[in-house]
Amino acid sequence: MLPIYNVEQTRHWDLYTLEKESISSLELMESAATVSTEWLLLKFGPTAKYLIFCGNGNNGGDGICIARQLAAKNLEVYVSLIPLTASASNEFLINLDRFNKVGLGPILEMEEALDLLKYRQDLMIIDSILGSGLNREPSGDVSKVIQDLNICGHQIVSIDIPSGMYANGLPDHIYVRANFTLCIQSPKLSALLPVSGAAYGQISILDIGLHPLYLSWCLPDKWYVLREDIQNLIRVRKPFDYKNKFGHVLTIGGCPGMVGAILMASKAALRTGCGLCTIVSFEENRVILQTALPEAMFYPIGQVKLDKYTVLAMGPGMGCSEEMRCLMLELLNEFDKKVVLDADALNMISHESYFESINAEIVITPHVVEFDRLFGKCQTDFERIDKAIQCSSKYNITIVLKGHYTAIVSREGIVYFNSSGNPGLAKAGSGDVLCGMIGAFLAQDYPSLDACLLAVYLHGYTADFLLNEMAMESIMASDIIDALPRSFFKLKKE
Repeated sequence: MLPIYNVEQTRHWDLYTLEKESISSLELMESAATVSTEWLLLKFGPTAKYLIFCGNGNNGGDGICIARQLAAKNLEVYVSLIPLTASASNEFLINLDRFNKVGLGPILEMEEALDLLKYRQDLMIIDSILGSGLNREPSGDVSKVIQDLNICGHQIVSIDIPSGMYANGLPDHIYVRANFTLCIQSPKLSALLPVSGAAYGQISILDIGLHPLYLSWCLPDKWYVLREDIQNLIRVRKPFDYKNKFGHVLTIGGCPGMVGAILMASKAALRTGCGLCTIVSFEENRVILQTALPEAMFYPIGQVKLDKYTVLAMGPGMGCSEEMRCLMLELLNEFDKKVVLDADALNMISHESYFESINAEIVITPHVVEFDRLFGKCQTDFERIDKAIQCSSKYNITIVLKGHYTAIVSREGIVYFNSSGNPGLAKAGSGDVLCGMIGAFLAQDYPSLDACLLAVYLHGYTADFLLNEMAMESIMASDIIDALPRSFFKLKKE
């Protein structure tokens, strides 16, 4: 996992590395430039042409280093300096001197560079103006350049953070809207939340070798989950294991007209490895469900006993009728094992304090609107994450706040951002599938946090896997279920 630090913690991580590795800040900057240059060459090839806008701080120093390294590969490179303050950083000045000494051509004035933007549509733009330490609104020439970059139509690659963006908040001033951002060592929080994250475009995380022991010295409360983290969680089944060892999921939902939701949740649970699955739904759905999913058992509403089930997964297609609300509350009052609450189950909980009366181990899977309906309206994505941290600890629940980088918030208030998935999941039924998958991992006796990490990552990983077979726009929730055997196999074998 990668830590998600604030600006001060990241700066201390740099200093910690310099001390422990006995290297200079210039060497660390050179390392950042090297991995950035390698990324650019791999992404855009050996014939790409670049226009690099640099401030005169350390972010600009990164840009000057990149310019020198690209030029050393015989690429066409132009550089323009946009002074931020009267005094430049020492690292920037040394790298500017190195650039000039190797005779890589004149530095363009700002207006020359902006004219070049208009007439050279073949140029890639590198934004290396402002770094993550920004604490004020860009003004003057900086503001002018950012404004022109946002309307130029060129592909823009930002170094570490889009210029003008805050690392831990959404600014109310202008900032670069990049196509790609090369996050140095780990992502910023603002890269992972919807409104601010849009400015980053596609993020790539580049390892520059910051010292790993800093993580034990400064333990973060937010993490970015990687594929290898998930692979390490997956258990190996033993030859004499049997179905009851992998749990029994009881899925509840599927009001008339919404039977597909509970069908998908149940099928996803079985595909994800639970030993048994029973569906509780309306009697008129029996034929549909037992024909479409003969592996699952069926009970009509009002005829279920809870003693043999490992996990309840409630909500998909459940509806919000008084009958279903009474059933849900009755089951929650009786059941003391593990419960996943999704969709209508969340909508029927009248107030967050209801969680205080539930004895079971609870996982909830709201999207943004459901979260705000349950816990109160949030003005920003950052406020919502803070509230999720507070509520998970207060009510001893695990919260899966769904989004592009789904945030899994543990009962201890630690946030884990998922790294898999794509907008192909923005389709009806995706949440129902995820609900069933979480239920399945819980039934297999994974701890709540691990179950959620596994399910969320595998859900997104399967959507990514499907991009090899179909258009993103064409992915349906049922495709995720059908692809699970292949994607899960691939994930375990990689």
